[in-house]
Amino acid sequence: MSELPEISLFELLTFAIMLVGVYVKLNSDMQKVKSRVDQLDSECNEVRITLKELVTMMSDIKLLLARKGLDD
Repeated sequence: MSELPEISLFELLTFAIMLVGVYVKLNSDMQKVKSRVDQLDSECNEVRITLKELVTMMSDIKLLLARKGLDD
């Protein structure tokens, strides 16, 4: 039966610091992703509102053209 290798205090501290660094990096990346998703949601809502306004305006134009066609 083989024994586990002995881990020095330096190796243990290095590993712990590395884990903390990875944790901080992942949290930072997740915050960037969340803020980007929020920004895209906001832009999507703006586009949706603009498209609704465009559809309304097109309907108004169709009505005006239909009225003009009937008046001629």
